[in-house]
Amino acid sequence: MPERRTVEVDGKQVRLLVGGSGPPLLYLHGAGADVEWLEAHDRLAARFTVHLPAHPGFDESTGLEQVDGKFDYVLHYVDLLDTLRLGAVPVVGTSLGGWVAAELAEHPLAQMMRAMTPTAIAEVPEAFAYAQLKALEASAKIGWNPYLHDPKLERRLRRVRARTLVLWGRQDGLVPLVYGERYRARIPGAVLEVLDRCGHLPPIERPAEFAEAVLRFLQ
Repeated sequence: MPERRTVEVDGKQVRLLVGGSGPPLLYLHGAGADVEWLEAHDRLAARFTVHLPAHPGFDESTGLEQVDGKFDYVLHYVDLLDTLRLGAVPVVGTSLGGWVAAELAEHPLAQMMRAMTPTAIAEVPEAFAYAQLKALEASAKIGWNPYLHDPKLERRLRRVRARTLVLWGRQDGLVPLVYGERYRARIPGAVLEVLDRCGHLPPIERPAEFAEAVLRFLQ
C-alpha cells in the first residue's frame, strides 16, 4: 500500500500518495477514481516511485479558491515538484491531469513524458461517493472556467521538447481519437498509442495495457 502524506505548497494542503521503488514519477489524476491508488499505479510502482497528489479541491487537498487561471495550476505543480525536491521527472497525466500536464510541459523545469488519456463511464465504488462530489465541484471550476480554457494550447504544443507519449482509448466518446492524432501531429517527435476496447480512462479500463505502454515508453 502507498504511504499517505500531506505536504504544504504555497499555503495549500496537498494530499499525496507515494508508493513503489526506483526513480520518481509524478501522476496527475483525472476527474474520477484515479485520485486514489489503483491497479495501474501498482503496476507503475513496480519500476518507479509514484507520487500521486490530489489536485486542489480533490479528496483532502485544499486551495481550490486559489485557482483562477491555468497558470495557477502550472505553478502549483512546479512548486510541488520543488517542495518534494523531485526536479525534472516523468509525468503521467490522465484526462484532466493530461490537460494540466500539457500546460506544464512548456515550463523549463519539465523534462517530462505525458500519457495523454483524455472514459467510458466506469462504476465508482460507494466509498468514493463523497470524494466524487468534491471532484465534480473541482472539475467544474477547472474544466469549465473560461479563464482556464486555452484555445492557443494547440498552437503552442510545437514548443514541447520533452519525449511525449500520447495514449488514447479508441472508443473514447468524451474526447475522440482525432484529438489524440492532433496532439501527435503537433508535438515534435510524439508517439501515439491507441488502446482497443477502451474509452476515456485507460488506467481504470485497461490498467495492465496502460501501465505496459507507459513503462515501455520510459525504458
